[in-house]
Amino acid sequence: MITYFTDRVRVYSGVPGKCKNHFLNQIKTRNKEQELFANLLDGLIEGKYWSISVLGTVGNGKTTLACAAVNEWNDIHFFYEEGAYYTTQGDLITEYKDTFNDESSFTEAQIFNRYARKAKLLVIDELNPKDWTDFNKNVIQKILTERYANDRRTVLIGNLESKDFKAMFDPHIISRLREGATIYMVEPDMRTSL
Repeated sequence: MITYFTDRVRVYSGVPGKCKNHFLNQIKTRNKEQELFANLLDGLIEGKYWSISVLGTVGNGKTTLACAAVNEWNDIHFFYEEGAYYTTQGDLITEYKDTFNDESSFTEAQIFNRYARKAKLLVIDELNPKDWTDFNKNVIQKILTERYANDRRTVLIGNLESKDFKAMFDPHIISRLREGATIYMVEPDMRTSL
């Protein structure tokens, strides 16, 4: 996770170091799926959608493009209170659970506020039904409910099929996500030729 400097202000984004210099307007897409996702992200930044759910197979650019959108947002909206954040399901839940420790620097309310209210654009990556406990489900659904109510832009990413994604959430969350865009990225893994 990084804190980086734009030409204007220090911005905490959560974007992994390998993606810190990627911006949507600079990425060359490799296929029609990536091009569609990049266009949807542009639409999300412009306010055409409140959410994008991105499902599919591994290694086809979902995370890189989403991080590029976070960087793009933070470059355009350079005030801290208008920031965009990237996190994973695992990191978000770890941050929540860390607040249960008496020595924690943050409260549960502060973590909720960061992800549910403060982040004007939020990417939650690596959604995984194998790690989907009732606690995890409740935390993420509560965040999504608040984000929906306040029209906060949200990107959900998972290397899964639609049926598995739908099974993770209660029907009211799936219904709200239908007001956004959904894309399936199933191109072969670009990271390897094995």
